[in-house]
Amino acid sequence: MTDHLDNLSYLNNVICICYYGRSGSVFLQSLLDSHPNVITFPGCYLMGYQDWWDSLTSHRSNEVRESFLKTYEVMFNPLLEDMPIPGCGINSGISHGFHQAGERKNELIAIDRHSFCEQLERLKEDDSNEQDYTFFKKIHLALARTQNIHLDNKTRIVFNLHTPSERRANFLIRSSLSYKILYSIREPHISAVSLYKHNREFGSPVNFLTVLAVMNTCYLPKLIETRAAAIRLEDLHLDSNKALTLVAKYCDIDFHENLTKSTFLGTTWHNLARTNDVTGFNTIIPNKRHKDLVSPEDEKRFEYIFQELYLLWGYREKKVQGVGLFSLLKRFKIEQGSDYQSWAKSRYLMVKIILSNNAFMRRILGKRRRVMIPLLQ
Repeated sequence: MTDHLDNLSYLNNVICICYYGRSGSVFLQSLLDSHPNVITFPGCYLMGYQDWWDSLTSHRSNEVRESFLKTYEVMFNPLLEDMPIPGCGINSGISHGFHQAGERKNELIAIDRHSFCEQLERLKEDDSNEQDYTFFKKIHLALARTQNIHLDNKTRIVFNLHTPSERRANFLIRSSLSYKILYSIREPHISAVSLYKHNREFGSPVNFLTVLAVMNTCYLPKLIETRAAAIRLEDLHLDSNKALTLVAKYCDIDFHENLTKSTFLGTTWHNLARTNDVTGFNTIIPNKRHKDLVSPEDEKRFEYIFQELYLLWGYREKKVQGVGLFSLLKRFKIEQGSDYQSWAKSRYLMVKIILSNNAFMRRILGKRRRVMIPLLQ
């Protein structure tokens, strides 16, 4: 192994950030960004890394390197438009708000292209094929050297996998890398309705079924049941020191004052574009209730359908009482005006969810209890 590749041995520990609806996963990543033991590419740029790798027709070192630099050009210029990134779509630099960063919102969050390319060039291995997880380590080593980050046994790669998909984490699951999954979570119906509103704003097809389906993504794939935990977005904002202490412990890094700063590449980050214009910890985001789409009765019904989840994550202390069949048959505020077919499909999904959370019915149907994402302790 050449001197240039020696430090790859320090990059065997990966913390994957995942989201639950719109739950502040990019915000959580931004708090880890400036920690001296963390290397992370800004935002969700790499969430489709596995998709990009699977699209390659050759894994020769030079060709992989050239494809990566071409595909992810927006990392060097967040103002680029209409250049799709696997899994992340187009205009990803602008949608992340990386074009209006810094204290005065007049800076770009961008990797130095010349320096990064120079460092990545030094890591190529002529006349050989790259492996997906090894190249993943190489791009993070190149980024670390570009940022002058010192590497040691405490170094952690923070990878915004974003979507909790086994398929997109295949290169990690099949590799020798040690990885953990860290979910950013939020009160379930608030998280799901927020994602509903976000998708609707961008023209994506969404309905009440979308809300229920998003809330139901609280279960862990069997392969990672022992590798995942969650931190509540509300706690990050309102009880930040305690929450960040738990995050640091889970990531096996020391608590550092930089954990309280919301940055990418060390530059102050203000939030995703077309969202609340806030920076760092605040009370605006955790206090959102989306009353335009959720009535008090709806909240109670959501909590009844998913009450095991609300209890596990501490959003309720006791089980919901007084929700009957007639209440569940009534339309939710969010589905006013929907047709009968949509209403029927949503009720069918509700029944499945309620039955899957009932211990007696699981025994009758021979179903094992699925593991929900546990809170960090």
